[in-house]
Amino acid sequence: MYRQEQEIKTKDELIEESKNIVDKRAFRKEVHCNFEDLLREFEKHKGCKIHDDWIDWLKKTSYHLLKQNPSPLLYACSNVAEMYMPIISELYNIAFVICFKHLIDHEKETIIKCLISVINNAEVPVMVLQTILNLAEFLEREEELKLFAPSTLATVAERCNASAKALYYKEKDFDRNRYENMDALISINFDLQQPEAANGLLKIINNETKNTMKEDWYIKLHEWSEALRIFDQREDKLSVKDMIDKLQ
Repeated sequence: MYRQEQEIKTKDELIEESKNIVDKRAFRKEVHCNFEDLLREFEKHKGCKIHDDWIDWLKKTSYHLLKQNPSPLLYACSNVAEMYMPIISELYNIAFVICFKHLIDHEKETIIKCLISVINNAEVPVMVLQTILNLAEFLEREEELKLFAPSTLATVAERCNASAKALYYKEKDFDRNRYENMDALISINFDLQQPEAANGLLKIINNETKNTMKEDWYIKLHEWSEALRIFDQREDKLSVKDMIDKLQ
């Protein structure tokens, strides 16, 4: 995704990028950073099978973000982290940002692919997903850096039972996939006790696609009469049994 969001570069921009790569490599020779080790730790997610594997992966990658950090202050914290583990989670976001800024583009892509692969794994513990979700939120707020699509983060937030965050990212993705997002948006708004917001979304959809309204949306909001009206307008009506299943 990082590569997809890059614009086509001019010749001068490519020259400047080459200089930056040289500068970054020269910088690494002057400091303690070993980003190859850092990347290897992130890629070890491929071997995670059970809950404890994932927690161990998170701890080790978090630790290496400090150990391989260009910031002398954060690097010094890696020694403290060996004795006091909570400091790792406290410094995770800022440690990631500083390391990420010093990576070359293909290394950045490797990190992002690792994180996306982790997100897409159904066995990943909530603790790991929550860490990635908080990181994405931090990058967007503090660095104006968007590494993941809103739809991806919405899915992560739902898996973390973070309804407010899921709603935030679903709404950001609404203009791109209005019809596809409606089921989730209605459910989340209803769970957050915001039926008015859900009804507002339905009005927008109704104005744009009058013939594609779904009775399911109104059923979720307990708007029975409106659901029945939509059902009566359908040409491919469900059987009574199917309709009862929906209501249940």
